[in-house]
Amino acid sequence: RAAGRRAPRPRLLWAGYTTLSLGGGPPSRTMTIKLESLLRSSGDDMTSTKQLTGRCMCGALRYRFDPSEAVVDYCHCKSCQRWSGAPVTAWAQVPLAQFEIVSGAAKAFQSSPRGIRHFCADCGSPVFMTEPGGTTVGIMLGSVDDPSSLIPTGHGWTSDQISWFKIDDHLPHWPEDAPHDR
Repeated sequence: RAAGRRAPRPRLLWAGYTTLSLGGGPPSRTMTIKLESLLRSSGDDMTSTKQLTGRCMCGALRYRFDPSEAVVDYCHCKSCQRWSGAPVTAWAQVPLAQFEIVSGAAKAFQSSPRGIRHFCADCGSPVFMTEPGGTTVGIMLGSVDDPSSLIPTGHGWTSDQISWFKIDDHLPHWPEDAPHDR
């Protein structure tokens, strides 16, 4: 998934955001981060709508999010294929203000100028991605505890689709970014 849908920059304070290491060179670099909580300066406690939760494979990295503005789709790009180890990934993209790390440490890898991928520092499970501007979070549906209400609406980056992988639905296809990612 390339850059996220453009949303107004939320009024946020990061608590416990610590860069532990930084290395490598452009265009990719790695860093270890700990995201303890996301505090809203507006006092919003994310309880006005039904929250969904998720976690990594070992359970050390846990999060919750408000799915009310989620954009859900599939991505066939080479970066997502390499990151997930699968021919396609499914994402729920939400505004940053609707996402909260509940516990754990994430390791981040800037996979492109447009994407930072976050995975569990303990078990390595890919969990979510952000863009350098930090306005949205793309949550991997496989990490959501109950993704049944998050129904994909299209296929992005079908120009990178693996030849033997057949799409057998009637959702829209885009050869590169889906319209909400432009």
